[in-house]
Amino acid sequence: GVSRSIVIDTEGIGSTQAAEKHDATIFSLSLLLSSYFIYNSVGCIDERALNSLSLVANLTEHIHVKGKNISETGAEFSLHFPSFLWLVRDFALQLTNQEGESISARDYLELALKETPGFNEQIESKNRIRRMLCSVFPARDCYTLVRPVTDEEGLQRLSSTPPEMLRAEFREQVHGLQARVFTNAPAKRVGRVEIDGKGLVDLGQAYVNAVNGGAVPAIQDAYSQVCDGRLLRAVAQALAVFESEVALAAEEPPIPDMEARTRLREMEVRARGTFEAEAVDGDIERHRADLEGRLSELGGRMITDNAKRLEKRAVEFLEQAYAPIADKVSSGKFESYDEYESDRKRIKVSCREQNVSREVISTFMEDRISDFASRLDARRREELQGERSKAEAAARAAKGESDVAAQKHEMEVYALKQRLEQSSAYLEEVRERERKAREDEAK
Repeated sequence: GVSRSIVIDTEGIGSTQAAEKHDATIFSLSLLLSSYFIYNSVGCIDERALNSLSLVANLTEHIHVKGKNISETGAEFSLHFPSFLWLVRDFALQLTNQEGESISARDYLELALKETPGFNEQIESKNRIRRMLCSVFPARDCYTLVRPVTDEEGLQRLSSTPPEMLRAEFREQVHGLQARVFTNAPAKRVGRVEIDGKGLVDLGQAYVNAVNGGAVPAIQDAYSQVCDGRLLRAVAQALAVFESEVALAAEEPPIPDMEARTRLREMEVRARGTFEAEAVDGDIERHRADLEGRLSELGGRMITDNAKRLEKRAVEFLEQAYAPIADKVSSGKFESYDEYESDRKRIKVSCREQNVSREVISTFMEDRISDFASRLDARRREELQGERSKAEAAARAAKGESDVAAQKHEMEVYALKQRLEQSSAYLEEVRERERKAREDEAK
């Protein structure tokens, strides 16, 4: 893909209008935020130029790796510092060694960083700068540029000079510098984390807050904040992926519960993958647990919502399918439970073909059977009660008749009572069968 670079220009250090602490702060922040640090000087790399980097020798006063009151070495800083390029402008020397042999700009830098022999305080101070530069910038390079124009008058109006009027050698070197920077500049990293644009803002904010609070910026503290910010964004991104799929599922027709749970597991896998791709370092387990809690909550709602919509659709289908039976029940056209059950079974078959769950069917049918049973029971009781009244009247009228006739009428009354009891027991048995079918389905 396309890589993008952010160029931070500190406007130089050593200004007569700035305090030394200001220089140290700017220099420190530049190192902490850069992946490729370009130090710009004029003329050549001599003792004066090296002395201008004396801030490097006192880095531990302005930057901490782990925190205060902990002894730290240049090697520890080098793990967190950027690659270093010393850019020498207006360079007029020949790149040769003491033997007159041609050398590269990098060799020129290494020669300049060789310690000066001697033991006095001044030499030790200069050598200390050299040692610190070598220690904190193990990845270092040098690049030289000739003057852009040869005459002093041209230098005075350099900002308004068209590029084609600059020296060809200078233009060629600038193109070479550009190619080197964009080829060699790595992505900004802190620890194992590659920093994106938002992460760079978080990192800068952490360092600036430390400086403004009167503290020394600590790399590991800022790193922890960056990791935490990245993990928070990773959780948010994972949830965004998950929630978009949940919203899409809510717009589609409901599906059987097992299919919904399978789909949910697939959605959770994608959400976790989004999180894990960004979770490089930091308190990953805590943020992973937060994500799992939200996935469980949102997933549970999705399953519940799907079940409700599925049940609603099933009930609507059942009501439509049961409507002809309901009309026959209300008009008393069923003469027996078996006749009613025959029609009801046909509906249950068609419901199964539409993936209506047995539990929904049983719940729906239990209420309807109860209604039918009550109606049939009332009708039969009314009919039997009429027959019973007739039989009892006949029995009373037969008191004067023979014992055989009276006994016959009493037996008819008893038989009617038995039929009433059997009818009630049978209808209750029907209701119980429906309840048991629903309970079995729910297990």
